[in-house]
Amino acid sequence: MKTMTGQAGNGRGLVLVRVGADHRIAGLLNVPRQKRDWDLAVSLYEEVPFADDACIDFLHCYRGGKWDGIHAFFAENPELLARYDYFWLVDDDIEVTPAQVDKLFDYVRIHDFELAQPALTLDSYYSYRLTLHCPGFLHRYTNFVEIMAPVLSRHVLENVIPHFANTRSGLGIDWHWHDLVARPERGIAIIDAVPVGHRRPLRQHLRGKMREDGVCPDMEMKRLVEALELKRVFAIAKAGVLRDRRTVESRFQMACMMTWAYWLVRDRITARPWSFPEFVFFGWRQMFMSLSQ
Repeated sequence: MKTMTGQAGNGRGLVLVRVGADHRIAGLLNVPRQKRDWDLAVSLYEEVPFADDACIDFLHCYRGGKWDGIHAFFAENPELLARYDYFWLVDDDIEVTPAQVDKLFDYVRIHDFELAQPALTLDSYYSYRLTLHCPGFLHRYTNFVEIMAPVLSRHVLENVIPHFANTRSGLGIDWHWHDLVARPERGIAIIDAVPVGHRRPLRQHLRGKMREDGVCPDMEMKRLVEALELKRVFAIAKAGVLRDRRTVESRFQMACMMTWAYWLVRDRITARPWSFPEFVFFGWRQMFMSLSQ
């Protein structure tokens, strides 16, 4: 395995993945550093054999969850916070190609997003319907980015990372980090131009690991919500940019366009299909729901 020390680069991004045996990141391990514009950090939460020629820039071992592991990684490598403009803190069951990672970092940088995530392919396991790839859009401006595959600017990461120390699950963090964005109206986005696949059933893997260690994710969330006095955030797309580059500014128009777009591809939403009432509720929520409560 080629374990290297990444060197500072102008605007380079860092992909940081907490990795276990059942990972889906093999496609990222065979691209030499000189052929990509990002560095790869692998933080192991269990023993994983890699090929001798795997291209990993930073290798880290820490038994625990995703977010306390990320905190531990940067506690051991604090200089890396200043080295990169953007950090993709992605789950190890996300299927993505190196070319998509290139495109993701380029897209975030071009649009100057501070907090973003790639949309999920329609056949993915998902927590929030809004995060599924919405045909017809390049990206949608939102108030919410979930914990599965967030891209954080250096500023956002530096300010939120202290809260990673005592949470394995990260539940509730995504009700907080949008408050750290300087330009929330245009600085937070779901990127439909780069959809990625999510292949593991939701939370079963995490909850199983935490249960083995006697840790309750719901209690973690309760403590975080109380400590930061957080309000529940509802995922809403307030505006968006279409594939023909037109901008949609009306929340009402966004709701109608997204609901119709999802309806047309409903047969491709296979991991958790939507019922007709769920389409109606999605459209209503996108039109009328308050952003938090």
